[in-house]
Amino acid sequence: MIAKVSMLLAAIAIMLLSDKSALSKADKHARIIYAILMLPVLYLGILFVTEVRWPNLDELLRYLFSGPAQAIISNLNEAP
Repeated sequence: MIAKVSMLLAAIAIMLLSDKSALSKADKHARIIYAILMLPVLYLGILFVTEVRWPNLDELLRYLFSGPAQAIISNLNEAP
């Protein structure tokens, strides 16, 4: 588990270091968007380190969008 935590921290540190110059020049709005985009990385990192059986991102997206996607497909199939 220590190896997984160190790999996760190293990956996040490398990502932040490579984006440091762009983030320092970015406005507040861009920084907020960057932080929001980092949330899935942190979620998947927690899943990787702890090996918990929480839903993965593809399962969450399938749960959220399968109903609307099926409705669109059924509407398209019914069109003349």
